[in-house]
Amino acid sequence: MGFRQHFFAPVPWYDGTVYTLAFLAFLLAVAMHLFVLRAFPRWHLLDFPERYGLLRSRLPYPTGIISVLCFLLFYALFEAWTMQAAGVFVAVVFMTAVSFVDDRAPLPFSLRLSVQILAALVIFLMGTRIYSLTNPLEGLMDMPVIDLDSFVIVSPLFSNPSILGALFTVLWLGLTMNALNWFDGIPGQVSALSTIGFLTIGFLSLSERVGQPHLALLAFILAGVAFAALVFDFPPAKVLMGDTGAMFFGLMLGVLTIYTGGKVATAFLVLGVPLIDSVIVGFRRISRGRSPFKGNMQNEHLHHRLLKKGWTPRRIIVLTALIGAGFGTTALFLDTMEKFLSALVLFGIMLLLSWYSRSSLYHLIVYVPLSHADIVRAVLSKAGAGKIGKYDSCSFSMRGTGRFRPLKGAEPAIGSEGTIEEVPEERIEAVVTKEAMEDAIRAVRHVHPYEEPAIHALPMEDDKDFL
Repeated sequence: MGFRQHFFAPVPWYDGTVYTLAFLAFLLAVAMHLFVLRAFPRWHLLDFPERYGLLRSRLPYPTGIISVLCFLLFYALFEAWTMQAAGVFVAVVFMTAVSFVDDRAPLPFSLRLSVQILAALVIFLMGTRIYSLTNPLEGLMDMPVIDLDSFVIVSPLFSNPSILGALFTVLWLGLTMNALNWFDGIPGQVSALSTIGFLTIGFLSLSERVGQPHLALLAFILAGVAFAALVFDFPPAKVLMGDTGAMFFGLMLGVLTIYTGGKVATAFLVLGVPLIDSVIVGFRRISRGRSPFKGNMQNEHLHHRLLKKGWTPRRIIVLTALIGAGFGTTALFLDTMEKFLSALVLFGIMLLLSWYSRSSLYHLIVYVPLSHADIVRAVLSKAGAGKIGKYDSCSFSMRGTGRFRPLKGAEPAIGSEGTIEEVPEERIEAVVTKEAMEDAIRAVRHVHPYEEPAIHALPMEDDKDFL
């Protein structure tokens, strides 16, 4: 990779200093979290569980501001103040301020996207850039590197930035920020994956291939800050970092990837779960005729789908962490082509997880005379229909008029052959798993008074798709 780096000043770090400062960052972040556990409720900085239909008590939110402030303190004390450093500092402060406001009172999507683009451009124009990428398909394309330093805009003030470089930087930082932000559906996921990502970048920076101990210091400080957040938001969460924390960690993971000389493949393997999950969700939305940027927070991302399958939040976090740690660790010892092949393997794993996590729920609808409505509801519940989370016997009913005419040979419970009959009926709806559906339908037929009861079993939306 071709990466021109003027960021790191030669600082005589002694053995263990990097880890000592990272540990101090962890302790400071823990102390600040302990403080906000008491202070945020007094300042009315709490989350809004009612927005998502949750019945739990409100939690301190968004505590991501603590992670940002802790990092900025160490950054100001130990960073060599160059144009690059100033650009990162300004972008972080800008993104944090907007994200904090958005956490308290949601802002329009267009405004949030504009802020992300502007922050990425500030970072790029102030000197944090990639000039080329190693081509993993060199053997097929006879092109060892992909040049990003083309279509240059002459501007000595901003070191002659290139249009391709700017586009790549904006897209990459936007992807890392939003992938982690979208992955924040379960408290603890972002902080766990961020800890692993920063540790991977830190050890990579200490390797002979990169050899940037100062970058390792930044990465390990961020790892300490992220791990402190994990202590408090690992389920059952005591705090919520919000978009403020998720966007910050995503931004810094993207920035440090550029600092390591454009180790995009390494970062992709560490962040593969949220990155690929975001791509799959976007594709799924497009295939259904919807915007790839607009969805819901119930059944689209992998963690939501696994929750519906009965997985616990802790189990999902462990899965995410193991995949990130496994592929991130192996990336430290692989060349570019091997990383590319590993990325394909990871993509395959994510496709399998997406297929496995498809909804197995069906929407069961039964039409029954009013006289037998309670009986049908009871047998549905006994057969396992109507279970939603920690609730059972869940159903919806609507009354109307059923019409039918028994034909020759029929044995109607109500009415007579050849005569149109109108009967007050109740439409009963309940959710049922694929496994329990057969028993539920059999139970309904057993107690239903009609010879041919009207029963519909419709697959929930995401069960129709492979992904």
